[in-house]
Amino acid sequence: KSIDSAEKMRVQQGDLTEEQKRRVMLISRDRFALLSRLRAFKEKKEDMEEKLVRLKSRDLRVHVKKKTLPGTKITIKNASWVCQDAIEHTTYYEVDGEICFNPYEGE
Repeated sequence: KSIDSAEKMRVQQGDLTEEQKRRVMLISRDRFALLSRLRAFKEKKEDMEEKLVRLKSRDLRVHVKKKTLPGTKITIKNASWVCQDAIEHTTYYEVDGEICFNPYEGE
């Protein structure tokens, strides 16, 4: 807005004062830096979204070597489950949006 206002003033008055020119230059520089950062954040967001899509398509499992304690929340992809009782030596996996488990499959 400040840059637009300065441009309107320049058109109306013919020229800007040195102070106004300096402010426009500083604002323009800051705007350019912010746009660069915004572009970098958007690229990082897109990269993370692609990684998430790849992860969600994989056969993800949670291997619990010792014990899953009551109240532990297991989340795989978009499925979640809260353990009600202590369960030992278990592998959790997701099937059709539900968390399932088998005996421990870890190494």
